[in-house]
Amino acid sequence: MGGMRPLLRLAVRDARRHWVRTGLMLATIALPILAVLVLLSSLTPQVTPRQEALDALPDGARADVTASTVGGPVQQLPEQLPPVPRDPSARPSAPEELARTLPSGSTLHEWWVSPELIATTALDLPAGETRPAEAAQVVGSLEARQLTTVTLREADAQTLELLIGTAPTGADGLVLTQAAAEATGVGEGEVLQLIAPPDTGWMSTDGRLSGAVENSQRGYRVDQVIPGDQAQAWALPEWIAPMIAADQKGVDRHFLVTGEQPITWSQTKTLNSDGVFVISRDVLENYPPRAELYPVPVDLERLAIMAVLLGTTAVGITALLAVLVTPAFVVGATRMRRELGVMVASGARPRRAGAVFMLQAVVMGAAGGLLGVGGAAVVAAILARPFPLLAAAAALLLAVLVALLCALPAARAVARLDPVDALADRRRLSRRPRTRREGTMLGRLPLPTMLRLAARDAGRHRARTVPAVAAVLACTAALTALSIMVGSTQSNADDQATAMVAPGRAGMGIETPISDEVDQAVIHAVLAEMPVAAHGELWSISKDGPLLEAAPRQQCGPEEGVSVRSALDPSAPIECVRWDRAWSPGLGFPTWVGNEVTIMEPETMRLTGLPGAEEAADALAAGAVVINDATRLHSDGTVELRASADDAAGFTPLATVPGHFLRGAEPSITMTPQMAQELELPSRYVGEIVVPEQELDLAAAQAWGDQAREVTTLAWPLVEPTPDALGFAAWGLGPSPARPLLWGLTCLAVLATLLALALGRKDAETDLGTMQAIGARPGQVRRYGLAQAGIVLLVGVPTGLVLGAAVSVGLLAALRASQEFGPFLHPTLLPVALAVGLTVMIGGSLLGALVIAPRRGVLTRRG
Repeated sequence: MGGMRPLLRLAVRDARRHWVRTGLMLATIALPILAVLVLLSSLTPQVTPRQEALDALPDGARADVTASTVGGPVQQLPEQLPPVPRDPSARPSAPEELARTLPSGSTLHEWWVSPELIATTALDLPAGETRPAEAAQVVGSLEARQLTTVTLREADAQTLELLIGTAPTGADGLVLTQAAAEATGVGEGEVLQLIAPPDTGWMSTDGRLSGAVENSQRGYRVDQVIPGDQAQAWALPEWIAPMIAADQKGVDRHFLVTGEQPITWSQTKTLNSDGVFVISRDVLENYPPRAELYPVPVDLERLAIMAVLLGTTAVGITALLAVLVTPAFVVGATRMRRELGVMVASGARPRRAGAVFMLQAVVMGAAGGLLGVGGAAVVAAILARPFPLLAAAAALLLAVLVALLCALPAARAVARLDPVDALADRRRLSRRPRTRREGTMLGRLPLPTMLRLAARDAGRHRARTVPAVAAVLACTAALTALSIMVGSTQSNADDQATAMVAPGRAGMGIETPISDEVDQAVIHAVLAEMPVAAHGELWSISKDGPLLEAAPRQQCGPEEGVSVRSALDPSAPIECVRWDRAWSPGLGFPTWVGNEVTIMEPETMRLTGLPGAEEAADALAAGAVVINDATRLHSDGTVELRASADDAAGFTPLATVPGHFLRGAEPSITMTPQMAQELELPSRYVGEIVVPEQELDLAAAQAWGDQAREVTTLAWPLVEPTPDALGFAAWGLGPSPARPLLWGLTCLAVLATLLALALGRKDAETDLGTMQAIGARPGQVRRYGLAQAGIVLLVGVPTGLVLGAAVSVGLLAALRASQEFGPFLHPTLLPVALAVGLTVMIGGSLLGALVIAPRRGVLTRRG
């Protein structure tokens, strides 16, 4: 180690002397690590599902047991219950049936849950009194701001002590969360009325709960307000529990289990065979081996494609860092030629000198990695997000490995060092050196000529030009690839998605439906307090009406459906695929009473703003129905409507009517109220299509929804934000993760370009210093430095654009061939995002060229 110390001192002195280069290297390594870890932190849930399930179990409880009405055996994860449909005719297991499987000495504590209830303080209903109620009449007499929603749980005092640590003082008492108290505006000692709305026909994960307790009301006195951010209430079993007990069929039962003995995974699986779900503390704390869990179906093809994508991304990031950092080590080795030559001539072996750069790489990689990990940890702490420790450790190791890879060329060059050439500092030029006459002319030339000379100078000094061009090229290619890949995936999603309204517009449904008149009054009251330019009513077939479908031109087999291309492209042939790859648009409008058939006036169709909505509105006005599946439109332009009384019964022809295909529409069938009346289809009001006074971007969409809920939580707003200024579409009501990626890549591009320019600073000082020495003004020197940076950008940026586009097109072609992402995955550029990224990169690079330019008086002699 003693022979290494002088060389180590040289390496440390070199890093300190060229602190700009060292700092930029560290930043270049740290920034990608910071960006990736922050992204992973933002995507990581605050707590794992397993820990969340443990936290939800009350202290002192062994398990939470749900005797479901699935009507058969069930399968579950130890920490999670699957959303399995309930059978309205099934009865849940009774406590005595559960006791046969539970450990001896276990005690079952039953508790009951309500559907979402309407809460108000405006009724003349004293605490402790229960009355039957026609909810439409009761709620219809109140203003929207007097109404809000809560859920109620009932249990005896002992069970409530387990659940929330307290209990009401009597049968007329109520315990509220802070959120519920704020929403209802009540405090301790005040009276609150709760109303059970009518059954909508939809079944929740508790079965037909709404049907068992509908159209009833009860008054309560608020005994206590406890912390909680959900609008919830707790009471003794005096209202909901008796109604469910009188009509238990199709309604789940809930129990807490206490006792000395744990409930094992084996006992859980035995209860699963009877349709009972169990979340057991012992099972969560002693998680069963994978072999004992229920099998989970895995799509190996999709998994392989995602693994390839992840691997390609990792390789791309590694290659980008290698291109950006390698020149720094190579130039460092070149700068130390004389010192290394002295050491080798003094007896040190060249290979040991080369090992210094490997050690320097370890230190630089570790330091850059620690900076990135530390920065990400600070950001995660500020945002109160979990920090991915395993990913951080992997990133730190990757940083060291990449730095070692980058240092290999420098280490090999030093290992082959000729001490005689090193002491003479002989370096090969690709062309003859500049003459004094050329140097004299540089200070007086106009910019175009200066650019030509800068280009010739770049060709002469390839050792400093190539790293700079490579950095610009790599970062430009990465920016181009990001803009194309994000634009393509967004365009592909838009091509396959369905929506009720276009981006920038909105809809309004009802959270707790009551009746047509009341729902309309509530929604209209909310819209009256909001900035709305226009709105139109939306109806659907009521629960008393038949199921309706448009008959397909060609019937697919069982467990099959039409492909996405067949459904969305009228010119494509009908193709049947397996059900998990078939066209299945689903419903997104906020309603519990609607279905895939929508009833609206033609003017309401225009208000949706969907592409093609004008033509669809004209078709509706002409007596046609609008469909969203091209395979349902027959060759003669008609649609055969078929009806069925329930899911089990077959469909029978109802009518054949003119049809119009509207790609991207959410409803499978849209018709006018006149046609629904002619076909004798009963209808139900579901909400409004809304045109805000101004288009809703992400911030406006969030504010619009909050404003609606401030009037009443019965309002259920739907907002579709427009893409941001860069073209990135919102993720739900959150910003696109591609936006920070763009800024991260842009910052990395600026850092990398500055690093490359800093590497060539020493060599450029001689030429620029000569210009100063022969009388060139400082402005002319700076212009020449900018000209050199401009040549690097002129070569690197166009080449990077071509390379990034080529890589993106190839990757998209491979993904399209896999058919995992649909048939419409075509190259689509986000031009504003790319233009902004390149502008910032080029501007930052040129500004950095001025900052890094050699100082005045670089040729001043030292006495």
